[in-house]
Amino acid sequence: MIASAFLMLVSISEVQATTINFASNGNELIYWGPSSGGNQTYGQVFTAPQSMLDDYSLSASSTNPFPFVSQIYAWNGSSSGPDGPIGPSLFTSSVLNTTTSTTTYTFTPDIVLTPGVEYVALFTNQPNGVALGGTGFGSMLESNHVSASPWNGAEGDPTVDANWYCGTPNTCGYTLAFEADFSVSAVPEPSTWAMMILGFAGVGFMAYRRKSKPALLAA
Repeated sequence: MIASAFLMLVSISEVQATTINFASNGNELIYWGPSSGGNQTYGQVFTAPQSMLDDYSLSASSTNPFPFVSQIYAWNGSSSGPDGPIGPSLFTSSVLNTTTSTTTYTFTPDIVLTPGVEYVALFTNQPNGVALGGTGFGSMLESNHVSASPWNGAEGDPTVDANWYCGTPNTCGYTLAFEADFSVSAVPEPSTWAMMILGFAGVGFMAYRRKSKPALLAA
């Protein structure tokens, strides 16, 4: 019983992980960045399968290096309203720079999301309406993945719903090359807790017997 309780404790501490992977097909979506005619942002919409977003990655290149950040927002994909982020940014990366060769950028936000809810992971040169400057325009790697949550683009400030241009929700027809790792700690069943408690009680009782036996022999 003690061994079983220990094994259960180890299994509870293990992490159950889920990965979203939209592999690149080698094609690119272009006109993202400060010199792209106002289209400052590309974002990939995804549905959280688990509660903890451990890390995610997107791939980009540009004609000239320019600064950008990546952000995570809750996403409004309702057919009754315009596409767009909801509320404040849940994660904002440090300022990075694009390169003239395709580069995969990986971020580790370690934030708690709501399973089954849509979010957007975006690259933007104009976070919260503040332009970061630079010249040139960029491109994002595209995926063959057919998803109900494709990429979306924003003109200018990505926090303004009206600036997102995908028409009605989920009509862009493309998905960005995107990968995200999620996890959640296992929650033990009540019966598991009961066996653990009994096991630890047994450990305590055996320790008590070992401690009390020398005293009885001395008497």
